[in-house]
Amino acid sequence: NNNNNNNNNNKLRENENNNNNNNNEDCSTINARNSEDSEFSSCTMPKIVETPSAPIIRVVPRKPLKISSLWVEIVFVIICFLYAVIFFIGRHKNFKLAIKCFQEIGPVLKSNFSLIAPPTKESVTSWTCLATGRIHCQGVKITLSLKSRQDLFAQIFGVIGNSTDTLTIDIPIMEEQMDPFIIAIMRKPLEKKLRAEFDDLNLFTAKHEIDEVQRIQIKSTQRRSAQLLSVFADHVEVVRSLLAKEIAQQIQKYAPFIHYIHITDQNTEYLVYRKTIRIVFLLPRDDMELCGSLANLAFDLLDKACEIKLSKQAKIENDKLRKIAKEEKQKELQAQKEETKKNTDKKLKSKK
Repeated sequence: NNNNNNNNNNKLRENENNNNNNNNEDCSTINARNSEDSEFSSCTMPKIVETPSAPIIRVVPRKPLKISSLWVEIVFVIICFLYAVIFFIGRHKNFKLAIKCFQEIGPVLKSNFSLIAPPTKESVTSWTCLATGRIHCQGVKITLSLKSRQDLFAQIFGVIGNSTDTLTIDIPIMEEQMDPFIIAIMRKPLEKKLRAEFDDLNLFTAKHEIDEVQRIQIKSTQRRSAQLLSVFADHVEVVRSLLAKEIAQQIQKYAPFIHYIHITDQNTEYLVYRKTIRIVFLLPRDDMELCGSLANLAFDLLDKACEIKLSKQAKIENDKLRKIAKEEKQKELQAQKEETKKNTDKKLKSKK
């Protein structure tokens, strides 16, 4: 029994020693792991920097939109819509008026000319037609200028400025078919403007008071006040010959639509033709039925102008005026040349 007890005691001691060794090993491994964690934390963990706190933003709730606050956008959209509608309506209306006008003028051109070109559209508001093959003239150019019905703003300013449709007829006359003379029939408010625009009216013509012309009163379709036509010519014989009974009656009949009539042998617009007739008619509002009659008046004036034969005294006086004007023009050109020469000499001296 004593031996057995001793053996048991020895075994207990061995077990205690083994447990102590295991505890020592566990402690060493735990210490090793702690050391590794401390090295890892010291090497890899970033430093924590304190940042200032961000300001607090208070979100204000949005108010619901009101229609009253969008009045600018609404007006802009309405204007764009009206502009688009008026553009298409106005363009179509101008097209219909141009077709109607040349339908009225077509028979007149066919009865007067052998070659007629179809009307050409220059723009939404401008149409032209050319024809040739007639006595007394090289041809004719008819220009129809319509109001800008497709433009909203032009329509507004047109009501204020009283704009109208116009029909312009340009006729270049053969050199040998007409005597040299100048005459213009115009509305009184246009006197200063046309005399400034056409040099021949300012240089060669004077105002004439003729009974047949004085009695022609214009009841304008655009203005209620009555107006009178003015006549400017280089000789009184021209006025008496041109404004014969038939022509005077036609002018009196179509006076409300006559803007001006200009017959001259001193035209500067065309390089080839010096003798021309230009007539500008004011057309009634949205009505083209008179276009054919107005074209007939232009060709009657052409024939009458070519029939006029001035007396020797009138021709001498007209030639004298033209010579004086030519000399004055040459003097002006010579003075301009001298001035340009002096300016170039001054510039060369200043450079040296």
